[in-house]
Amino acid sequence: MLAQIWGSVARFVVPALLGWVAFALVKAFAVVMSDRAELSDDELAVRSRRTRIAILSRSLGFVIVFVTVALMLLGIPGVRNVGVTLMASAGVATLAVGAAAQPALKSLIAGIQMALSEPIRIGDLVVIEGETGRVEDIRMTYVVIRTADERRIIVPTARFLETSFQNWTRVAGGLTGNVVLPIVPGHAIAPIRAAFEALLKDQTDWDKRIGALQVSELKVDHLELKLVLSAADPAALTRLRLAMREAMVEWLRVEMPEALKTA
Repeated sequence: MLAQIWGSVARFVVPALLGWVAFALVKAFAVVMSDRAELSDDELAVRSRRTRIAILSRSLGFVIVFVTVALMLLGIPGVRNVGVTLMASAGVATLAVGAAAQPALKSLIAGIQMALSEPIRIGDLVVIEGETGRVEDIRMTYVVIRTADERRIIVPTARFLETSFQNWTRVAGGLTGNVVLPIVPGHAIAPIRAAFEALLKDQTDWDKRIGALQVSELKVDHLELKLVLSAADPAALTRLRLAMREAMVEWLRVEMPEALKTA
């Protein structure tokens, strides 16, 4: 009697336990690999590995859940055909589910393509559809973008493979930005340039690649000085631009108060 009961229960328990163990091992392996990736000094390599580990572990987890459910269904005589159908159709799921599931499958396949081609990585700074933010997470069907004001934008994964977008941190080499100062015409540029170069040298966020003062535009009532700066990453560039704008305005206030156009 007990053997008969166990035989019936085992049809569900054994596949469930095996699936749970396999799923837990995949997640544990992903955590270990992700922690090891953090030890690298190459930021791009770290983000690349984290992205691949996240996407591939979730893909494998999906396969494990799918197979586990199918095996459990095989243990039910009344729905054995359902389990057989699921197992047999795993390779041609797009045709089996029909047009209604096409968008979801498209995003699922796009997630695997994302792991292989890596147009974006976790931590990348991207601009898509007019929104700028960091790639916070990459799921199988969608990507989470965190903006500077802490909003979360959910973008379908397939969108990054079908449309154009900007990736400011795709390769190493730093970024370049600028600060514009309006100056009243008739004042010497040389002392302003000297002050800019001296103040820039004191900034720890400057990567020493680019630092130049240019007269970018001349208008009737003022001229624009463009301070061209470079930094290693977007966060450093933002801090550098803010710091240099404040430093230059303060220097002009003290040394050449009549030069800075305020209205």
